[in-house]
Amino acid sequence: VSQGETLTFCVKNINNQSKMLRDGLRPVYRSSPSMSDFERLPIPVTSWKACDGGLEMVFKHTFTTESEEVFFAFCWPWSLDDNEKMLAEVMDKYKHDNEIYINRETLVLSKDKRPCELITLTSREGMEKGRERHFHKELFPHKEVEERPRNFGDRPSVVLSARVHPGETPASFLMNGAIKFLLNKTDPRAIELRRNFVFYLVPMLNPDGVSRGYYRSDTNGMNLNRYYQSPAIEVQPTIFAVKELLLYLKAEKGLQVYIDLHAHASKRGGFIFGNCLDYPHQVDNVLFSKLVSMNSVNFDFAACSYSEKNMRARDKREGMTKEGCGRVAIYKATNLVHSYTLECNYHSGLRLSPLYPISRDDYNDYITKEGLKNEYPKENGNPFSSSEGTTNEDLFEESTQSSSGEEGRIATSHTCATSTKGSNNCNKENETERDRSDDKDEEEEEDDEEDEGEGSKACLEDQFFKPAMTDPNKMKGNFLPETDLSNYKSSFYKKGTPPYDPQVLEDIGKGMCIAILDLADLNPMSRIKNSPFRNLSNLRIHVSEKLLAHVPYRFDPLFRKITKELNRFRLAHIIDEKPVLKPSNTSKTTRKMPPAIQNGQNKTVIDQVSYLKEIRNLIHKVLS
Repeated sequence: VSQGETLTFCVKNINNQSKMLRDGLRPVYRSSPSMSDFERLPIPVTSWKACDGGLEMVFKHTFTTESEEVFFAFCWPWSLDDNEKMLAEVMDKYKHDNEIYINRETLVLSKDKRPCELITLTSREGMEKGRERHFHKELFPHKEVEERPRNFGDRPSVVLSARVHPGETPASFLMNGAIKFLLNKTDPRAIELRRNFVFYLVPMLNPDGVSRGYYRSDTNGMNLNRYYQSPAIEVQPTIFAVKELLLYLKAEKGLQVYIDLHAHASKRGGFIFGNCLDYPHQVDNVLFSKLVSMNSVNFDFAACSYSEKNMRARDKREGMTKEGCGRVAIYKATNLVHSYTLECNYHSGLRLSPLYPISRDDYNDYITKEGLKNEYPKENGNPFSSSEGTTNEDLFEESTQSSSGEEGRIATSHTCATSTKGSNNCNKENETERDRSDDKDEEEEEDDEEDEGEGSKACLEDQFFKPAMTDPNKMKGNFLPETDLSNYKSSFYKKGTPPYDPQVLEDIGKGMCIAILDLADLNPMSRIKNSPFRNLSNLRIHVSEKLLAHVPYRFDPLFRKITKELNRFRLAHIIDEKPVLKPSNTSKTTRKMPPAIQNGQNKTVIDQVSYLKEIRNLIHKVLS
């Protein structure tokens, strides 16, 4: 193709992803060898329409170079070769590291005899001479040449898996973000994660499907994420192997967290599907999602769902129930509370989660104790206070406005606003009844978790779970600087939620790892300290209170009694919602008063922490 020439491409018989196209998704391209990475097409998709049970998409591209190969993809790709190259580089760099311990082995061979690999990653501290046993005779096919990882005493374990659905490439970028962060030798949080946990990583659960270019199935046309209840090694070898690994770790290695990584085509944002448990366990179950949102700007806590329906619903097309998916089947087999599916949309999110800052004193104390180099020598105040002339109020105002194409954004969690769908500069026929009539077919092609709809009752509504948040922009203190991804005031978020790319997805994977550290209350640089909750215990109490208003707990007589007592307590007090650190622009404390206060009644004023203590005491009193 000559330089400067524009071609029109018409792609037919693709999965019906019209919803993402309406939201502004653009395919990606790479011109080789002049471009090292994929980039989004510079112009929106021209048109799309439903056609013969699938989708027909038309886009244009102007070639900027001559005599080069140009590759196009629906979203950022991640192939078996990409994965092999990355793992080879990691092993070459860290195999003999004196601090990081990493082991690579073949867990099992797939139906097409491709390796399903297992990566073990932790700290060398506490390493024993002995090695883990071969816990099943039909696994580890290369045991003669590959060694099992060393033992690390009673150090608990975490399992992450990805690509059981081969077309869901965002899952690989979530995994890559976790791996990159766990290999960080200067971040105190990564150091403590390695010291306190052994991570077992399965980057490619369905290598056959990835190699063949399938969307959801394996060589036999099966959706492997429906066979965790009773997998057969002859038919679903990778699922059989991962389940045996999880059962072994639960019995012998103190399995704490299991997360299966996915991508979602209709529900926007990064979010978690969890299981519906009894009330005491559900508090810790939901707490993990809250912690991820406190460590990743692009993770949407309000979109997380823990409904009982999503544990047993039947697929419309395949006719199989979600009882066979990883998070449900593993919970039922092991009673593991923290068993999740973490999903990210292929294209974009709905809300941002502004983060509370990290205290520089916490960082300085840690590096002094550990003898580490100071990566942040320059003193600074609030890392969110200013960024290229954009004020906090401007950001929130811009993010609530609807805009077109790729720049369509939704409000942050402070405003709890909604927005209309952005236009796509496409022909109006894209919005015709014929296009929308195929949404049902699109749902049938969905990820393994059925989209319950934005703002559904099964989701954790943002308005209800939003704490008495003080704008981090108005907090005084000496904090560590933020990156563009973690600084919700940076130009990266000037127009609201950004289109997802590998950088954004990897940051969510990083936040997921930090949340595991927060969950164990082992984070030396926790953001919780500078939030209204101050510590993990208070945050847990907050979650326990808010859960009382959600199905199925709000209909239980015991919990109705707790709610009644809480309402009485609120009517007798003013809850002082001031932050841990005083706002920089005012000396007054903003208080949210019940209607009774405005009528002149005298009430007792208590601070947020005391209020949370009263909730804890009341819940414990009633439950006991």
